[in-house]
Amino acid sequence: MDILDRLSLPSGFSLEIEEEQLPGRRGSNSEILLKNKVGDCLDVDQLWDYILVEDSLPGVWQAYLLHRIEHSLPLWGHARYDSRSYLYAAGDEKWITPFQEQDKDFIQSNIRSFNIEPLVLEIDGSYYVSCCFWSDFEGLIRETLEVSISENRASFNEVDQKCLFEYSCGVHF
Repeated sequence: MDILDRLSLPSGFSLEIEEEQLPGRRGSNSEILLKNKVGDCLDVDQLWDYILVEDSLPGVWQAYLLHRIEHSLPLWGHARYDSRSYLYAAGDEKWITPFQEQDKDFIQSNIRSFNIEPLVLEIDGSYYVSCCFWSDFEGLIRETLEVSISENRASFNEVDQKCLFEYSCGVHF
């Protein structure tokens, strides 16, 4: 976890990505695997029981990025309904590749009219992360999560999700 330098795992533990594409299924997604010292996979629902988070704005931002990574990993079939393109700065809209390629200019020009920069705030001992993402099935969304840090363990609570620019690609799996 060199890039996420404000997060740490116990010695010998690791995170891995398992790409999943199961034939005959309507959809599947890649997953984060948490492995212990001997290589056994632990329940991914326990991930945040093991990850230590620095109690700081950069620590919370990195925890948020890892918490939302499943939307950015490879998805297939029906699982693509959960696909998101996170936007972190003006100009990031150019990286969006919509299902309907002919809508790309329309989408990008509309996104440019919004402030898409993320915010990480500490208010009265609680942290809040607000970040925008693009979904081909919903449009431009700004989500806000409360991130609580207790004994360097993070927990996440969705506070708000607001559609800034509504869009649907019209594709149904």
